[in-house]
Amino acid sequence: MRSYFILSLTFLAMLSGCSAFVAQTVQPEPQVSFNRALPPGVRIQLETADLRRSQKLGNRLNSRNQQVPVSAIDLAATLNKSLQDAVIAAGINLAPSAMKFRLELTQLSYKANPEGPGQTVTVTAAMRIRLDNSAEHYMGQYSTSQEQRFVTTPNEGDNAHLINRALEATLQRGLNDPQLLDFMQSHQ
Repeated sequence: MRSYFILSLTFLAMLSGCSAFVAQTVQPEPQVSFNRALPPGVRIQLETADLRRSQKLGNRLNSRNQQVPVSAIDLAATLNKSLQDAVIAAGINLAPSAMKFRLELTQLSYKANPEGPGQTVTVTAAMRIRLDNSAEHYMGQYSTSQEQRFVTTPNEGDNAHLINRALEATLQRGLNDPQLLDFMQSHQ
């Protein structure tokens, strides 16, 4: 009887530990590409900056409307890696004395709204891309919102996927802006 009691307490302790509602820190890995080929010889100097004031994106909700933060770390480095991969795949050369390509992340937010038995999560990403070549420059601003409905509280994988989708869509929009690509091509 005593062992049954101890086993029951252990099982309850395990269940309560598994149902903990905790903060999440996601590490997105957006994958993007140029959809238009650029002529050989295009060279850029790549810079990325995260201009957000906080690593916190917003708050997640559980079924009792409790809130805990969702954060993303090292986004400048993450975006830089994604851009480098896209640039190299497109045959663009990275060079320190070339045209400056600066990406600035200006917003990445996470908003959970309770709706009936579940919730709707909206992730919004916004960024600027600025190209500088001596006295001339081009700047474009791009944003995307991704929304998904969940019956239960989204887990870390769900949130990482949704955040990734928003970043990828915004980056794709920027990298494939016809005016940006024309500027890169004409100012090589």
